Amino acid sequence: MGNKPTVLKLGGSVITDKEKPLTPNLKAIERLADEISKAKVTPLILIHGGGSFGHPFAEQYEIASGYFDSSQILGFSQTHLAMTLLNSWVMEALITHNIAAVEVHPSSCVVTKAGRIASMELKPLKKMLKPELR
Repeated sequence: MGNKPTVLKLGGSVITDKEKPLTPNLKAIERLADEISKAKVTPLILIHGGGSFGHPFAEQYEIASGYFDSSQILGFSQTHLAMTLLNSWVMEALITHNIAAVEVHPSSCVVTKAGRIASMELKPLKKMLKPELR
């Protein structure tokens, strides 16, 4: 694959206001997108935390504890929706800074067991990182 990808995580407590549920820190997201753009690191895998978006629902429904109750299905859906909302602000900032970003939701390629990644489908991710696609 050539260059090994750089993995960068934007912490949820940095890109959200943890004191206010479902509140993005738009200034921080914008600043980080600008800094990432200027760094010109490729290939880049960018991961971001959930902060005030994902954590409240995940905690309420004990998502990290694994499936034990049917109410968690709705909780998983709410967590996913909240993370999708946060991700939309991150994606918008990246694209505004001419970073050709594509979102990959972990729930579409990762299976966990006992709070740990048990398996992950890497083929689509590897394809996205190929030089001819950049």
